Amino acid sequence: MGSYKNPNICDYSVILSASQALQSVNILNVSYKEVLKYASKDDLVYFDPPYFPLTQTASFTSYSEFEFLEKEQIELFEIFKNLSKIGCNVIQSNSDTEFIKNLYKDFEIKEIFANRFINSKGSDRGKISEVIIKNLDFQLKIKLEKDQIKIVKIRGKQGMKTYLVTGGAGNVGGALVEKLVQDKTNFVVVVDDLSTGFLSKLPSSEHENWKFIKADVNDYREISAIMLAYNFHYVYHFAAVVGVLRTQENPVRVLNDISGIKHILNLAKNSSVKHVFFSSSSEVYGEPVELPQHEHRTPLNSRVPYAVVKNVGESFLKSYNQEYGLTFTIFRFFNTYGPNQSTDFVVSRFLSLALKGEDITIYGDGSQTRTFTYIDDNVDTIVTIMNNKLLENDVINIGSDKLSLKFPDVRVLINRNLSQKCRVTLV
Repeated sequence: MGSYKNPNICDYSVILSASQALQSVNILNVSYKEVLKYASKDDLVYFDPPYFPLTQTASFTSYSEFEFLEKEQIELFEIFKNLSKIGCNVIQSNSDTEFIKNLYKDFEIKEIFANRFINSKGSDRGKISEVIIKNLDFQLKIKLEKDQIKIVKIRGKQGMKTYLVTGGAGNVGGALVEKLVQDKTNFVVVVDDLSTGFLSKLPSSEHENWKFIKADVNDYREISAIMLAYNFHYVYHFAAVVGVLRTQENPVRVLNDISGIKHILNLAKNSSVKHVFFSSSSEVYGEPVELPQHEHRTPLNSRVPYAVVKNVGESFLKSYNQEYGLTFTIFRFFNTYGPNQSTDFVVSRFLSLALKGEDITIYGDGSQTRTFTYIDDNVDTIVTIMNNKLLENDVINIGSDKLSLKFPDVRVLINRNLSQKCRVTLV
């Protein structure tokens, strides 16, 4: 046991807490292989086996009278793979060896460093390399392979077109997906990391020609697996960090969206993608120097990170067209509103406050002007441009035909339709 001044092997409070935590837990003393009898979809299974030996002398492979060597590691691999096939989330830690990494080559492998204090030679104690193995990539691969087969069959019968909509669980993205799935010859894959999107904005279950995949476009491994599997014809890249407060508080996170733009374009230029549609913003103009703002004449004055990212994205699209011939259309959306919009946007927030009988607060003198566009008008414009092959390699402002609307005017419009009037407070 060694020599310790204050051994804490049997701490009463720790044992009592552990006992209380395990009151409703069944503990089985059986082979790990028995997990297959109890595990089901979405369960989390963690394996911490005797590590595969780094060398012939540096090994500890016996937790009992039984050895855990190459044969046993292969048996564990089969269990790991079978759990993945039934939809379990599986994690394993093991030694950083070629044998282990080759065995689990179809899975996600991450190298880490862990402290080791058990060694007969004190000088050899310290950090060594280990691996954490996860089955996220494998599960995604299985799902994509099944979908691929399904899509190929449908394509052969109907001449189906495939669409990728990133940020498809957002306001504009969700409305666009709902419009696209109305055409049964379309198959739409919706990708969203749900950081700002919501599953409630996705199409109803009555439509079978769409699929949702939770993934981050800023992660090349995730988005490349999806784009390589589906062979998309059209890509709508609408994924972005949105919301004034959110973008102001997380400027670095906003700038990371540049990676997603690059991933989409690099994958698109090397695949079957015919056209990329990009969601930009009126924010690229900054403080207006003229009204109305003209797509090609008005100078861009992007200052905040969100606007800078959109401006950079536009430049990437133009550059990829010039160098690789990738066709694009840029949508500069102005203020969009609609029934599925989150309540942290101005119109939905105003309506929410008004319906609760609370005052509407406007920061400033109230002279600010905005152009507001209903979501259906946005989507109809997008689809019309695509169907008629308009504005190829060009940019368009999408906003209302009203030049401007002052914030107090919004109150007037709201009060026309409410029995209980709301007040506007300037701060």
